Amino acid sequence: MIDPVTYDWSKFEIVFYYDQPKETVFRAWATSSGLESFFIERASFESDQGRKRDAGEQARPGDAYVWEWRQPHSLEGTVLEVIPDSLLSMTFGSMSVTLRFAEAGAQTELHLSQTGISDTADGQVLGHLNCRCCWIFFLTNLKSVLESGRDLRDRDPERVSSMEVGFRSFVGTEGNGT
Repeated sequence: MIDPVTYDWSKFEIVFYYDQPKETVFRAWATSSGLESFFIERASFESDQGRKRDAGEQARPGDAYVWEWRQPHSLEGTVLEVIPDSLLSMTFGSMSVTLRFAEAGAQTELHLSQTGISDTADGQVLGHLNCRCCWIFFLTNLKSVLESGRDLRDRDPERVSSMEVGFRSFVGTEGNGT
């Protein structure tokens, strides 16, 4: 049994497998058009010289990003590291998210880690539990989009929230990440 007192709430990791080439899975995360296909309503990357990247152009280290969800929420951050087809790391609110891509036989393994989660009640619920649940949904949605072409997101923002998975009523109203 996991002891919530000694459990490390500051981070989590999730691993998913995709029946697609590594380059395809990477581009879904590293381009605005890719992110919009399964995760964000509107995504943009801007170079450190202020040039907005084209929708299919891969993000680069130092790029600023803006993500806008269907609900009235947006997130700004910075791309920290990019190794084409292998690694993408970025700030995510006060946290960091790193995605590693590897060949696993005929599949691509995607390893997502989120770190820097605040050691507070809000951090544990919103930064750890809520974000983990949301990432699992969006990683599943990416699998659906890449392997069948079906986007599982509900288009009606009045009915659903991609911002939380029901934990918000237990702690404050301040959102954190997904």
